[in-house]
Amino acid sequence: MANNRSEEPECSTLASAPLPRRGERVLVVAPHPDDESLGTGGLIHEAARRGAEVRVAYLTSGDGFPLAAAAHFRRWPDQKVLRRLAEVRRGEAVRALRHLGVGEEAAIFLGYPDRGLAPLWLSAGEDPFPPGKSSPGGKQKFRGDAPTRRTLLTRLDQLLEEVRPDYLFYPDPADDHPDHWAAYCFLRLVLESRRLRGCPAPHAQRTYLIHRGCWPRPLQERPDLALTPPAELTGVGVRWEELPLSGETLAAKRQALGEHRTQQRLVGNFFRGFVRRTELFSRWDEPGSGDERGGDTVRLRDPVADRFGRARWGGADVVEMEVHRGRSGEAGGAVVLHLRGPVRAGLDYRFYWVTVLSDPTQALVRTVHLRTGGAGSQSAPSGRCGSGFRVVLPPESHGAPLLVAAEVWLGAVLFERTPWRIVPAYQSPPSSTC
Repeated sequence: MANNRSEEPECSTLASAPLPRRGERVLVVAPHPDDESLGTGGLIHEAARRGAEVRVAYLTSGDGFPLAAAAHFRRWPDQKVLRRLAEVRRGEAVRALRHLGVGEEAAIFLGYPDRGLAPLWLSAGEDPFPPGKSSPGGKQKFRGDAPTRRTLLTRLDQLLEEVRPDYLFYPDPADDHPDHWAAYCFLRLVLESRRLRGCPAPHAQRTYLIHRGCWPRPLQERPDLALTPPAELTGVGVRWEELPLSGETLAAKRQALGEHRTQQRLVGNFFRGFVRRTELFSRWDEPGSGDERGGDTVRLRDPVADRFGRARWGGADVVEMEVHRGRSGEAGGAVVLHLRGPVRAGLDYRFYWVTVLSDPTQALVRTVHLRTGGAGSQSAPSGRCGSGFRVVLPPESHGAPLLVAAEVWLGAVLFERTPWRIVPAYQSPPSSTC
């Protein structure tokens, strides 16, 4: 195999990812069976080899992929076949974990709807999968729970309480797959709610990226190359770290990936793109860093022109969210969406926010639709502000942590989606001691 060192810098500038020690607890949260091997296979193997206690929680069973079911069972799937796909994929995950040095008892399957996590997150408390209606992946077994936003938040809260992880790894908010970014949202809301309640937090929290445009490149097995961040996700408030993989660990990861045969048939080249000499992890929104503590304004930068449609239409490209944090009991909370170009007619601009509460099940997603013909709102006044929009947050959001994001749509086509970001509660700047 060619060793083309021109495809990577000679010396990495990334910090080293932390590794757990003997007796420490690790929890990996995977939206689907295979994400654990793609994003954290090396980490799991290294942690298990060092004597750490590893658990892997699968939010879905990966049964919302009809093409994979058709290729595996050689027939177009009905609901029964999709349920069989879920069983097969759970078995693949268990066998993959064995290659990584982890037993079957480490796998926790929650069984929520594949391709349904984003609808659950955005459901604002209503059930998008009522009784009698199939989820995207077919009818599922929920251990007595209905597939609702509330039950998933409750289960994740319980999971963190039961495992008490020292290290937590979960999907990156900049991931393109709706199940992945929604998984980040659910975990981040629960973590912030637990922080408000004074619950113990993991010593280290990291996110891992799987889907982002044509990344990673090249889509082939290159164990001589490091896995490097997408270019557009540098300089936007995310800190990247890498984990070097030994030859033994890389071989274990390769074997684990090979167990996910239902996926290899369709996306084998994509899988091989993660066989690199490093794994990649990230840290977003660290409370206490930069201007996130003190003062009343937080600026959340977004990648510029990182999609074809955004590059052509500057008005569809959010470049920054400027969040003015309201003090509790006072007016002033607002968000300004800054665009790279003039607002364009016909686009549907959407701003989302969640006020973090100590009970995560009571924290609902609020949405404002910002249109050129006049802003339509679900609970907040808004209006044009230069090349962008300004949304006034309601008093109940003042003085509390927020989760925020924005999207831009043209009909049914998504042109822009910013990663969901945490905005810490307002804290007065420290007084001068001079």
